[in-house]
Amino acid sequence: MRRLGVEPDRVKDTLSRIAERVGRLKPNGRLLRRSPLSDLLELEALVVGITGKQALWGSLRDVPSVNLEELDQLVERAEEQKRVVESARVTAARRSFRSAPTPVSRV
Repeated sequence: MRRLGVEPDRVKDTLSRIAERVGRLKPNGRLLRRSPLSDLLELEALVVGITGKQALWGSLRDVPSVNLEELDQLVERAEEQKRVVESARVTAARRSFRSAPTPVSRV
């Protein structure tokens, strides 16, 4: 951001931090322990964030002052992050839904 002369938006940063903390207050029926779905939801949010980052790197290819070699490294790093997080997400989904009650079929 510095290299491109873009300043961080303090208001957006502050609001996102507040929203993250408020999100922790959700009534999941567990005061002292995490909900079984917490890991899954957080990993899914990370996958979305990494995908957005990949889209950003693609958009920056058209900016003349951006180093394409550095951009390629960022794309590779994001792809590796996505592989790792996706693997953890699948594991969390299996763990979260393993103990879920079997739905009753209505005929």
